[in-house]
Amino acid sequence: MKSVEKLLKKEAKKLAPSSNLKSKVENRINGEGSPVYVERHSGGEAVLKNSNKLLIISAILGVALILVIMFSFMAFGKKTYSYITLDVNPSISIVLNSNGEVESVEGINKEGVVITYGESYIGTKEEVVVKLVDEIKKYGYFSTNNEIRLYVDANKEIEEEYYNSLVKAITDYLTQNSINAPIRTANSESIQKGKEKGVSGAKYELANEYANKFGKPVDDALKMPYDELYKKVSNYNENELEIIKQDISKMFNEDFNKNEYKMQKEAYENMKDELEKIEEELFKNEHTAMRLINEYNHKYHMHKDLLIDANRNKEELKIEIENLKRKVERLEEEYEGYENLREEELKRHFLDDNFDA
Repeated sequence: MKSVEKLLKKEAKKLAPSSNLKSKVENRINGEGSPVYVERHSGGEAVLKNSNKLLIISAILGVALILVIMFSFMAFGKKTYSYITLDVNPSISIVLNSNGEVESVEGINKEGVVITYGESYIGTKEEVVVKLVDEIKKYGYFSTNNEIRLYVDANKEIEEEYYNSLVKAITDYLTQNSINAPIRTANSESIQKGKEKGVSGAKYELANEYANKFGKPVDDALKMPYDELYKKVSNYNENELEIIKQDISKMFNEDFNKNEYKMQKEAYENMKDELEKIEEELFKNEHTAMRLINEYNHKYHMHKDLLIDANRNKEELKIEIENLKRKVERLEEEYEGYENLREEELKRHFLDDNFDA
């Protein structure tokens, strides 16, 4: 939001009159050639009015309107365009913008929240959906429920296209991993009836499911936003899910403080930063570089294979530091792998302890 404010201020400055123009306008308002008219108050007092003032006020209001329109466009330019919802038992909602790009991924039930917690979802909609299916497989849900329910809520021009590309991506993944799981989408009858109602096939099916579940008219359900309808059908409970997020966050943070892999990874990150500082000072200030080398060797004396031989010349030291940096980066990646395994292990324990997986 601050970036929007800065841009608005910048545009306002462009639209603001220059000091010369301001002086000219003030002169005209003060009577230099500007037309005036007389207004008589009820008390009989005559007051001179300058018509240019009205023009200026109109111009200012016009500028204000432009700024409001600009703000509205920038703040709301990328509206939610469509949804993808994925259910195996974990229920997950994916929001796409008008360009078909993934904007957000949200767990809608307890299992969905845990599986998506702490994950980043970058890539095409197909890549994100496949990653989610892979995570669902990782936590064993295909052993208890082999059906994947995939819904797409998009306009009729792209609904079929989205279904085709997503079903193909999931099917390819299932085949490669020898998983026998049917993919259920909105059927052709629902898609056709949805078109007649001006909604997606997915929304039409959810509306019927909602009507049966809560005894409400289908037409009332069709008026609800898709995400709200999906959450209702999925028994979404925001307060309950927020507590789960807090519990898993607490578990992760407590584990971080005692987990040797994560602590070691932090040490490697610090080590890499210090090596870069030494390299930077090597040809700028030799005295500072030697001091930093001594501090580095003292701090990491337990890592004998990562220490610096301070008796070498500058060129040799530069080569040695470059080699050490590459070595530390490899170790950092290795420990990052351990960290990911540990997070997976923690999530698995959390799911086993709290829910029926």
